[in-house]
Amino acid sequence: MTKPSQKNILIGIFCVFLLIFIAYLPALQNGFVNWDDDAHLFQNQFIQSFNVQDIFTTTVNRTYIPLTSLSFAIEYYFFGEDPFVYHFNNVLLHLLVTGFVFQFGLRIGLSLTASTVGALIFGLHPMHVESVAWVTERKDVLYAFFYMLALLCYCSYVSSLATKRKGILLVATMVLGVLSALAKPMALSLPFVLLVLDWFLKRDFSPRLLIEKVSVGALLVPVVWMTYVFHMRSAQVTFPESILTWLWCFAFHVRKFLWPDVFVLFHAFPKPVTIANIEYVFAVVFLCGLSGLLILYRRNRLFVFAFLFYFASIFFLLRMDQAADANMVADRFMYLPSLGICLLLGEMWASGFLKIKEKKVQRIGFLILSILITGFLSIKTFYQCQVWRNGVALWGHQISVQDKGPRALFYKKLAEAHTVEDSFQKMLSRYRGGESVTAKEQGQIQQVMKLYEQALAIKPDYANVYYNLGMLSMGLGNNDAAENYFHKAISLDINHFDVYYELGEIYQKKGRIQEAVDFYQKAIAVNPENRAVKEKVRKALEGEGLDGPIFKEVLRQSADSK
Repeated sequence: MTKPSQKNILIGIFCVFLLIFIAYLPALQNGFVNWDDDAHLFQNQFIQSFNVQDIFTTTVNRTYIPLTSLSFAIEYYFFGEDPFVYHFNNVLLHLLVTGFVFQFGLRIGLSLTASTVGALIFGLHPMHVESVAWVTERKDVLYAFFYMLALLCYCSYVSSLATKRKGILLVATMVLGVLSALAKPMALSLPFVLLVLDWFLKRDFSPRLLIEKVSVGALLVPVVWMTYVFHMRSAQVTFPESILTWLWCFAFHVRKFLWPDVFVLFHAFPKPVTIANIEYVFAVVFLCGLSGLLILYRRNRLFVFAFLFYFASIFFLLRMDQAADANMVADRFMYLPSLGICLLLGEMWASGFLKIKEKKVQRIGFLILSILITGFLSIKTFYQCQVWRNGVALWGHQISVQDKGPRALFYKKLAEAHTVEDSFQKMLSRYRGGESVTAKEQGQIQQVMKLYEQALAIKPDYANVYYNLGMLSMGLGNNDAAENYFHKAISLDINHFDVYYELGEIYQKKGRIQEAVDFYQKAIAVNPENRAVKEKVRKALEGEGLDGPIFKEVLRQSADSK
């Protein structure tokens, strides 16, 4: 195979970058969404204070991602809460990862055309929008950045086994693997993917080969252990439900990648879990068909590599029950695991074009079809980026296309998204100031209330919705209504810290200090480490000049916390 010139390589990757950048332009105009962006940025005190020690010793949403958090801390330090910066860096990282996919294709022996098309599919595919256009998913593009560098470094290591550089390249692969795991625990798959790469590159099996992978794994396990501890549980394995669930998860991501119809944050888990359900029939047929193709094309190393890479990089996320979390499957899970399939499709395109290159009519038809598919992927990605414009767009899209799943959550999040918009907050501020609101603004309030009512109609015991209704009532200056909503929330969730705290606030404002202290104390019981509440209690009691046992006890607790 003729080695492509540097000029052709640069032209190829420039064209790929240009198309991808245009497709992702809407993402640069997006804001933040009310799903994890708050936990990762606005409520993360370690990022806002740039406390590097705490960033590397704590988790975010029970996930250890210190390198991702550090990238947020740097952005926050220099640019504050400007969403453009966060989105621009996500798009930039995606472009770099796509460039590495292109280079990886060349390194494993694919032609310039196959590598270019494979990278283009990877960069343009709408299933990857969630990983790029969602600020929180910085961990996807960042872990993939270091992961791809590790794979490229390992390719250099394999080709340099007879040289003195091999030791440095292996160490570099390990270091890059650790950096990838510090961005996202999914990098734990690296040793298994390296074994797949060994097979593809036709390395002879030896003890050294296994020692390399065990060494990489030994470095990665301590990094991901903190995340694993938080998520560790015993799977509820039942037969045949668990097998069918696993097969459905396995088939879902490939099916969605090959047939990119609708993309949402939550994909509904099909019920009932039985072979009579068409979803599980498809999963079984898909696995049987894929097994047959792997046997039939077992001599096609790229075909086998594509699906071995997919399995080796995603099997940690394949569920056997539905008790783990709300996301049984997710578009973002397919970000890096799709690499092998992208390169396979690139090679199929290049081989197909080569066969008909001399046949004018077929060549023109082939190119037209290719342009149409590229256009479809580009337009789909362009519009999918707009779904992540803000929380209102995200949850409105989710409700409009998903008739199953946790719909009470969808309505609640959509209502919350409306309330955090600047226009809504300014309206509340004017309302509290005694100014009148327009009929349109009154309609906005009613719309939010209706969304909360829709959530409660689906899930009547939704404590957080009553809490939100209480907060909205407080924002409208109706503390009596807020008090009723908060008490309803407590009746459903006796450990709701925020409700106790807000009730304390309400009773303190009403001058009912004894009741305020009681609820502050209950908040402290739920969250003993919260010093702010203890200080609130101390000031409330001192301001009223109370004494007696409760006063002395609260002062003692406040002093003990310092």
